[in-house]
Amino acid sequence: MNLVKNKAKENNISKLNLTVWADNINAITFYENQCFAEVKHINVDFHPLIPHDGGIKLMQCVLIDV
Repeated sequence: MNLVKNKAKENNISKLNLTVWADNINAITFYENQCFAEVKHINVDFHPLIPHDGGIKLMQCVLIDV
């Protein structure tokens, strides 16, 4: 993740965004530890081919020292 953040800063990118399944607690914890915060929750209707529950979180990290 540090490599991605550094590359973004080198290219004058001020924010990183990502989506993660809301039930993927391990990934959410990792991203929060990397200074990402939830900016929006998107509901996803049940579908038998999508083995997730709770929708999707849009998360963002602001790269302050760009």
